[in-house]
Amino acid sequence: MAHWPMDRNGRPRASPGVNGEECSSALVSQMPVPTQPALMDADVVTLKSYQLLGLNWMDLIHRNGFSGILADDMGLGKTCQVISFISHLVGTFDEDSGQTRPWPNLIVVPPSTYENWITEFGRFAPDISLFLYSGTERRDTDPEDVQDYHVVLTTYTQIERKAEDLHWLQGLEPYAAIYDEGHKLKNPNTNVYKQLKRVPTEWRLILSGTPVQNNLKELLSILSFVEPTLFTENDFGRLKTIFDAKVMNKDVHNFAALAKERVGNARTIMAPFILQRRKADVLELAQKSERNEIVGMHPVQRQVYDEIKGRYLIPKGTAKKSAIKDSNPWMQLRKAAIHHQLFRTHFTDERVAEMVDILWKKCTEDELCIQSKAERHKKLLLEDFLSKSDFQLHLWCKDFPKYIGKFDVADRSWEDSPKVAKLLELVRGYIKTGDRALVFSRFEMVMDILRETLHGCDIPYCDLSGRTLTSDRFPEIQKFNDNPDIPVFLLTTGAGGTGLNLTAANKIILFDQSDNPQEDVQASNRAHRIGQTRDVEVIRIITENTVEGLVYNSCVKKLMLAACVEGEDGGDDEDGESIEEQCRKLMLLESAAEGEVRSTQL
Repeated sequence: MAHWPMDRNGRPRASPGVNGEECSSALVSQMPVPTQPALMDADVVTLKSYQLLGLNWMDLIHRNGFSGILADDMGLGKTCQVISFISHLVGTFDEDSGQTRPWPNLIVVPPSTYENWITEFGRFAPDISLFLYSGTERRDTDPEDVQDYHVVLTTYTQIERKAEDLHWLQGLEPYAAIYDEGHKLKNPNTNVYKQLKRVPTEWRLILSGTPVQNNLKELLSILSFVEPTLFTENDFGRLKTIFDAKVMNKDVHNFAALAKERVGNARTIMAPFILQRRKADVLELAQKSERNEIVGMHPVQRQVYDEIKGRYLIPKGTAKKSAIKDSNPWMQLRKAAIHHQLFRTHFTDERVAEMVDILWKKCTEDELCIQSKAERHKKLLLEDFLSKSDFQLHLWCKDFPKYIGKFDVADRSWEDSPKVAKLLELVRGYIKTGDRALVFSRFEMVMDILRETLHGCDIPYCDLSGRTLTSDRFPEIQKFNDNPDIPVFLLTTGAGGTGLNLTAANKIILFDQSDNPQEDVQASNRAHRIGQTRDVEVIRIITENTVEGLVYNSCVKKLMLAACVEGEDGGDDEDGESIEEQCRKLMLLESAAEGEVRSTQL
């Protein structure tokens, strides 16, 4: 690439101050692939100079027998660049050359982007044939019967569902395998990593706007996936050792030196295999700003939170029995900082037992979702109710108001949460100003509360979560983008945080943060991308004096690591501690300090 007339951002090398779109046709003509492929519809799409550079980079590593990672920022058109590369492979193939035919090619995507990939292929390259591998009936198709298709498109969910799907893909033997949102392959111990690595292919490409998410070892896992012959298990082990080395934090000089060495090693390793461009370097985009809204806690919420926090900090195996379920104390602590109705405090055991007795007498088996009125099923129903939260039991009271409505929580009491109150304040303000918001939460249970809240306030909304059928996701996105009278789109961070284009919104509300800061970055970039005409604002709603503040600070450090490795100034390396591990240490220190203060005051 060093001898190409354009740099990686698509700008002329001789004129670094010139915008990439002003790159002269004479310079472009000197590139190995000087024009966009003929199979791409020129009336619909024209590759930008940095995208043409991306096509040339993929062509370069492909011709030299290397796989790679296209790590452009979200919103720079990685999908379009991949379609251009597939079109280039198909369009330049010479049947008389004796070379391997460059199809079928496998593309694996998250369910949330599946329909978008279909749409983009249809728009940009309608002559590229697609075989959609989705649903159980596709397993009955012989892989040999799809060899003439240029692309086989499927989802991670499809592959993880049944072993037969993996066997089908292995029988397909795709020419190239492309993995959208490839940071899902950061853990070599997961089934999806092991399964997809067993799919034989000539060439692999990972798409990820965030190749560095939590630590450098995850980046090495991705490199090992795309280039298993270069990064063997032995090599991988030695590379991990480099990043596992620890020094004492008090030894500032050695710690800084090790951090610099690690980052230098990471950059050296990444360079040949990763192409990464930032939006600020190649586009004139709307501005993006961020701010935090700090809120207090409801008295009941504080009581629940303090109890869970106390149990969380007690060494495992020594805590006394509690009414609050804490099979995953960290998640319980995170939920307690969000809303007290995610727990059962209003519905006592006695109330729940009485509710079950009434429902058992008044309702049918179908209404109760049980097989029969056998006594053992009543016991199971009671156990199920005892495991539910106040809000879940409220929904039962709402469904059967005649029988158990008298046990319900106070009307609209779910709005008592300061977080919910702040959300409503923001949304009502946006309705007046014409702004539109994407609201992200990582919890399905929180989504239920937010749906009930918006519905009760007559605020129209769209929503997309893990429960949303794949076939319903794209229509829901279109509904929001096409209807300016809908001010809110509710999304779970996992299902709606990647791959979607939601530039109709200009406000991003992170109702609760992810432990992985890159997931929140991706979520915010659903609106901050090509096509956005308004400035974008990201708002985090953080409950004061809770773990949420610690999570925020730890996530900032994680993002500094990513910026440092990717070549920006600032940042520091770390040993890959999880957010939970970091926060627990800080909470223990705070707890110890509070104990010392109390002892001094006695």
